[in-house]
Amino acid sequence: MKVQVVIGGETYEVEIEDTGNDSSQPVASEGIQSVVLPDPDIGPVAGSEDGVYRSPVAGLVARVNVKWGQEVPLNDVLLVLEAMKMETSILATTAGKLKRVHVAQGEAVKIGQILLEFE
Repeated sequence: MKVQVVIGGETYEVEIEDTGNDSSQPVASEGIQSVVLPDPDIGPVAGSEDGVYRSPVAGLVARVNVKWGQEVPLNDVLLVLEAMKMETSILATTAGKLKRVHVAQGEAVKIGQILLEFE
């Protein structure tokens, strides 16, 4: 199966071989699948627009490390998402006070879904 992987804005086409070891994982029968990964130079962070943090991946909320009203320092791990057996840490891009936490541990999230809001 061929897969397009985007890392830091660069697109790479890779071929993945199905070893048949894990039948519980979905496998595309043909065509190209796309996967977008965070830029390795900036690390696994989800940016914020006006204090709103959105999910950069579709997956499950593995851990929520904060609660509403909490003062959070810059670069603190706010929560951790798990997608395809990989963890993505959502880091505070600014220091501030949490206004609202929109997700809970174990919850499924979509790309672009609001996770947290800062005041």
